[in-house]
Amino acid sequence: HMINLLQDLEGSLDYEKPEMLAHIDKYLALPEVEKKRFQLARRLRYVNWLSDMPKLQAGTISQFDEVIKSIPDQADWDIKMNEIIGRYI
Repeated sequence: HMINLLQDLEGSLDYEKPEMLAHIDKYLALPEVEKKRFQLARRLRYVNWLSDMPKLQAGTISQFDEVIKSIPDQADWDIKMNEIIGRYI
């Protein structure tokens, strides 16, 4: 589902909690700019999974970086991401 940032995060907390947390930790360990690139790519439907990011063209990454630079405030970034998500709800 488009609302889920980490779409491939699946499992049962009772049985797969360590694997699920490792997946979340992998995302959280990324540098902030890479997290924002992924958020933007995911919300704009360029990728489904974090592992898809290396497949993006350099020009697309440059465009994402321009958007990221244009929204330096985290609260404004969150508002923008929620606006994009709102298109799919």
